[in-house]
Amino acid sequence: MKRLFLAVITVAALSVLGPVAAAADTVTLATVDCADGSPFSVPVDLGTLTKLQASVQGIIDNPAGLSCGLSTSAPLDPGAGSGTQAFVTGGGRYVNSANCMVSFGLSAHMDADGAHGTSNFTENASPTCPQGHVTSTVTCLNVSGSIGDMGGNITQVDGVYAAMGYAVGDIILTDVQDNGPPGSVQPDNIVHYTFFNSSGNATCDTNTIGIFQVVHGNITVRDR
Repeated sequence: MKRLFLAVITVAALSVLGPVAAAADTVTLATVDCADGSPFSVPVDLGTLTKLQASVQGIIDNPAGLSCGLSTSAPLDPGAGSGTQAFVTGGGRYVNSANCMVSFGLSAHMDADGAHGTSNFTENASPTCPQGHVTSTVTCLNVSGSIGDMGGNITQVDGVYAAMGYAVGDIILTDVQDNGPPGSVQPDNIVHYTFFNSSGNATCDTNTIGIFQVVHGNITVRDR
């Protein structure tokens, strides 16, 4: 049974880079490490680096149980590559269909060994919204242009989500859309789905995009 998620991720803080001084065509090696055993490094231009900074800052500012840091190394030759292929990184908040605020944090990437990463979300407690949290691993990732779809299995669940029947091992999907750099007129989008009593391997496509607008955060999607 497929169920629309009403939550997002909690995040613990590590430092993010300060302002970056570089030419627009400079290629720098950026490393994202979320302390989940799945760090990745990618060559990025200044525009992508700025988006990644905002995405990691969104994870830090909107805790959902993911601790991420961003670091850079010396500028690279523009033709330099890395083992990482597609990636999606982001954090922030959104208002779900129950009018509750959800915090999220996610970091997923592809390399020669497949998909790796974490996707978490936390429904924040309020007078009308009970607290709940979900942690999940990422075992599949499909990225096409600005749309990313990642999936895996729940490894931790509590609060309202446990009460609703979410269980360790259930498959969860996270669909996102990157609508431009921070401050764009159109916010990024996100949605979470769970499949109850469906432990096994998640299958990812890009047929669904996020339906909730991200506030106070950013998502960076790159398909290569």
